[in-house]
Amino acid sequence: MLSEDLEYRQIFLDGRELPKDPNPAWMGYSVGHWQGDSLVVESTGYNDRTWLERGYPHTEHLRLTERWHRGDFGHLIVELTHSDPEIYAKAWTSKVAGVYAPDTDLIEYVCAENEKDRSHLVGKKSDDTRKAVKLAPEVLSKYAGTYELRAKELTSVDLIEIKIALEDGELKLGLADGPKDPMVALSDITFTGFGGYIDFGKNDKGETTYLVIRIAEGDFRANRQKD
Repeated sequence: MLSEDLEYRQIFLDGRELPKDPNPAWMGYSVGHWQGDSLVVESTGYNDRTWLERGYPHTEHLRLTERWHRGDFGHLIVELTHSDPEIYAKAWTSKVAGVYAPDTDLIEYVCAENEKDRSHLVGKKSDDTRKAVKLAPEVLSKYAGTYELRAKELTSVDLIEIKIALEDGELKLGLADGPKDPMVALSDITFTGFGGYIDFGKNDKGETTYLVIRIAEGDFRANRQKD
């Protein structure tokens, strides 16, 4: 099965079972069987370095069940059920619809096409490190919290949770409950992050209420959630 970025999946239909201790991989390990006119695919063996749907994290215990069904000529419905008991209390199901496009070819898609970042990227990470300033933990702690980013034109996801945490004396940034990366302080309000810079904003009471992500694609604001 071919997908974007020329990625492919193998789905074994020879009756084998899922491996009990698979080697974690990006695409997982998939087996399938027919139930009437629906192809049911069970997949496990994923690593924990990808995201689900709207940017939700998962562990290596993720299990994906897909039901592929063509109701009539030209229409395909895929029902997906995600289950990961390590971090989610219950499974959830979503549907994706596909429509047949006649008289067309499957053309390749490469992320580098129409790439707009490279011409805006100057300097090196070490340049930011040399410009770093030292901030007291009580200053950094004021920025820790959860921020909601609504930037569908940037990520195609309606809402992303940005987590800022103070760990081991430094500020770190992550998405949802995923891993966090250190941020370098360039001033008392500006830090590195997301391949660009992040500015923290305050209200007239001096409280940190939002942040602005400044990257090549533009500036994107994320409002802080109340504790």
